[in-house]
Amino acid sequence: MRSEERAGIVAVILLFLWGTLITEPLRVILDIFCELLTGSLSRIGIAADGYVGNSLIILVFALLSLGMTVISKTAVSDYIPCIMGCFTLGIYLIRALVNGSLEYPKVISLVILLIILAVLYFLSLSKPLLWVTDLFVYSPAMFLVAGLILKPLWKMSGIMSVLFYSGRFQSVDLAERYSALLKLPGIVWGIFFSIILLLPTAYYSAGRKKG
Repeated sequence: MRSEERAGIVAVILLFLWGTLITEPLRVILDIFCELLTGSLSRIGIAADGYVGNSLIILVFALLSLGMTVISKTAVSDYIPCIMGCFTLGIYLIRALVNGSLEYPKVISLVILLIILAVLYFLSLSKPLLWVTDLFVYSPAMFLVAGLILKPLWKMSGIMSVLFYSGRFQSVDLAERYSALLKLPGIVWGIFFSIILLLPTAYYSAGRKKG
């Protein structure tokens, strides 16, 4: 299977499973990254919920998505899940020790993820690892789609909250800040930003490992 075809399937999987336990480790990793980014902006005097801060968060996640897609073309692509999982768990445990607070569900989720990855590496299951790697590679893009589109749609209540249930588990609404900008609702801006910023990721999805 060509890499762009696999990327499309992975994108659909993430879209429909983003609000389930299967993707919980990915959401935990990206939530922690978003918290670190928000904290960094606060330290330099930029409010994360302001126009500038919110726009920077969106841009960083778009660049992260593009960067990981480009890296997935290289020989180190197989180690992306391990690096992301270990780094996130390490950072989270250090923060927990400093702050004196520990959320066990998050830790358990990351530990289970690392155990699964260890089995894949130990048994040299290259094809399953290729698919798992793509789940990690495209998770930042899914975080953007969830924050810019799914979360606003879920908040519309009624039938929308049922159809777009994944938005319930998205930690931040990245489109809310742009509500009423140029008299357009936030969801319109969310769709616009998602299309424009994720086009490079879609473009570079071709030409990677087949499997």
